Amino acid sequence: MRRLTVVIVAFVTAFGAAALAVAHGDQNTYAQGYAGVGGVYQTGFNHRHYNQVWHQVGRTWTVLYKLTDGSPVGVRTNSLNPTKWPYEIGYARAVCNNVNDDSFVLWTCQTTGG
Repeated sequence: MRRLTVVIVAFVTAFGAAALAVAHGDQNTYAQGYAGVGGVYQTGFNHRHYNQVWHQVGRTWTVLYKLTDGSPVGVRTNSLNPTKWPYEIGYARAVCNNVNDDSFVLWTCQTTGG
């Protein structure tokens, strides 16, 4: 039997806004850095609960899943923080793409499933 632990964490972002995150027991950071406009970061294939990137508000990022045939699904592009696709998928790569974030504020791409 596999258990899923849900943790609710409240914190203040670097921009002074309170944020609430629901983290699944196997959430992981698959990419993190500063600047890197045009960068595309991805995981291996696994079951996913969500895909998100925390970044500078007002800068544009894309998150998506890639299926085993390379098809993109669950694509979300915006400047909200986080940019997030909140839906589960059976077996895919999680991908985040820095569209125009040259702010040198730390960004963090996260998903579940390794």
